[in-house]
Amino acid sequence: MAYSTSNPPVLMVPSIGSASAWWNYTSTHGSTAVGAAGLVTNALDLGMKVNDVVLIVQSTGTVPVPGRVSAVSSTGATIATTA
Repeated sequence: MAYSTSNPPVLMVPSIGSASAWWNYTSTHGSTAVGAAGLVTNALDLGMKVNDVVLIVQSTGTVPVPGRVSAVSSTGATIATTA
């Protein structure tokens, strides 16, 4: 499974003050794959931060799964998922 920077998470609601930003990530990846350490390799460039919320939508039609950015580094973001 490979992440493509041509299909990055999309910022839906920017962070205001100390509130978390909300992102949408739609791809063929399931929530388990999205939860892999460092999947979103361009997270810093996108502006993702720890505790941002990510709605993971698998394009094959499964139910969206919420996730939370648990780590961000120069190599990518880790998104903790509930499924």
